[in-house]
Amino acid sequence: MKLDNEDSSRLEGKLDTLIRLIALNITLDISSIKDKAILLSKAGLQIKEIAMLCDSTPNAVSVALYKAKKNTGRVKALDIEDAA
Repeated sequence: MKLDNEDSSRLEGKLDTLIRLIALNITLDISSIKDKAILLSKAGLQIKEIAMLCDSTPNAVSVALYKAKKNTGRVKALDIEDAA
């Protein structure tokens, strides 16, 4: 089955929506923007996407990730299973 550009764009939009819904669900119980940013970053989301999901700015997410990287013990300790 070959998809044309219109079908491909619709499929991509639906996949983006699913990714956002899953990301919101796994971060539902996490209150800290830093912990949300770490988890979503490990899941492969870009800073702008993380900011949108966290109702924050890309700058705030960047700062949170930078601080988390400085404190390497915290970044290593947070796994995806921790958020479930």
